[in-house]
Amino acid sequence: AARNAATAADPRRRAAAADPADEVPEQNGRSEEPEELTARLRKQQERWLASLKAKKDALRKKQVVPGEQPIERRARAHEEKRARRGLVRKQKEEAEERRRQAAEKRKRDRLLNSAVPVVPRMTYSTALKAETRRKEREAEEREAKKERKAERARTRRLKQVGKLLRAALDEQERERKELCGGFKTEADVRRQVEQQRENFRTRKAELDDRLRTVQEKRGVGGLIQLQTDTVNRSKNKVRALSTVARAVGDAMGADEGWVEAGDAEWLKKAQMDDLFDEEEKIQLGLGM
Repeated sequence: AARNAATAADPRRRAAAADPADEVPEQNGRSEEPEELTARLRKQQERWLASLKAKKDALRKKQVVPGEQPIERRARAHEEKRARRGLVRKQKEEAEERRRQAAEKRKRDRLLNSAVPVVPRMTYSTALKAETRRKEREAEEREAKKERKAERARTRRLKQVGKLLRAALDEQERERKELCGGFKTEADVRRQVEQQRENFRTRKAELDDRLRTVQEKRGVGGLIQLQTDTVNRSKNKVRALSTVARAVGDAMGADEGWVEAGDAEWLKKAQMDDLFDEEEKIQLGLGM
């Protein structure tokens, strides 16, 4: 009775009593050795861990619903699309091959039917020539078929090489842009030059407007003063135009001595862009 009461009070004893395999075996009234106790406890722990793992797996299967990841879905869609394209390409090639074979068969039948002359009596020499010609045509057709097959293989190889070369060039271009951040292409340089020309024309027009406004506001005192002002304005305008033209010539890459070289390359560009009007060209001595 005392033993039953102790068992009821202690949960571990209740568990041991519930599992007969875990009961402490009686060994003729002697206690277990440490090694035996350790081995028995290890077996109990292994059984408990296995049971716990099985319950966790069962619970995980009930709670976790396996789903398809977005990257897996995209990969599957890509593979399906590639398979469809490959199937369509294969069907087209097979249809083309069937049409080609049918055309060759019709041509061969027509040649074979027309090769042998229909005569009442065929001599041995004529039959031998016809047979020889037929064999030659068959050999030519086999050779042509072999060449077409080699051409298709060569075309496929060229396409593969082209893809590899395009990828290599794209990679090289990307590395070049990363290494040379300030690199400008020819198109970029042309756009920059056009922008500079447009800015120059805008600034020149503004200066002309300001000069015209100042001239209108100033009073004119007599013919001598008018003549003096006119001469001074002409000289100042020539000097200003010379300075502007020299700056434009330097910007366009003109060599030294451009004033004397009226047919310089930069002048042609300036004339094409209408940077100077006729009066300014006369004052600068350009294009005369």
